[in-house]
Amino acid sequence: MHQGRAVGAYEIGLINHVVESDQLMSKAMEIAYAIVNSAPLSVVAARQVVQIATEMGKTAALDQAYEIFKPVYESEDAREGARAFREKRSPKWLGR
Repeated sequence: MHQGRAVGAYEIGLINHVVESDQLMSKAMEIAYAIVNSAPLSVVAARQVVQIATEMGKTAALDQAYEIFKPVYESEDAREGARAFREKRSPKWLGR
């Protein structure tokens, strides 16, 4: 993609990052590391929401997203995340 087109795509929110080709693998690994270190239930739910968002209208997708994330918000990981934030430490994700 041309640099100008990439910047335009970034400006309208179509993409999250614009990097030079020699920085691509480094940025991809940075993003992958962030995903791997995130709460597993949240990662799975986010992936499901992205998949359904491409198949449904906006209202239906938002309703479905709520249903997908509801168990995540009520999970042990959600409580651990809040506890870790209050205690100023990294969370220990359990995947439940």
